[in-house]
Amino acid sequence: MNEEILKLCAYHESGRIVFAYQCAYGCESVTLSDADSGKGSSKLNGYNDLEFIQAILSGKEQPLIKDNTARAISVAKNLMKIYCAGSCAENYFENNKSTAGI
Repeated sequence: MNEEILKLCAYHESGRIVFAYQCAYGCESVTLSDADSGKGSSKLNGYNDLEFIQAILSGKEQPLIKDNTARAISVAKNLMKIYCAGSCAENYFENNKSTAGI
């Protein structure tokens, strides 16, 4: 088990989870990888936004998005925050909590 990679994976998934909760979403489970920090996963729950999340992540044009553009954009912004937070948290802790390299 590579402890350093496991630690970075934990930081990555934790960053995603923190931002998910800030967006009023939840987390049902977390799986960490000791082989690749990018291979962990968090099963997040978008609750009332779940239908929008699925439509956005499908990559296809969806009537739901077309008919509710403002809400779809809001959900998409939440998703960007959540996905970026994982990489940012991992990078922050990988660089000994320094923002100099960011």
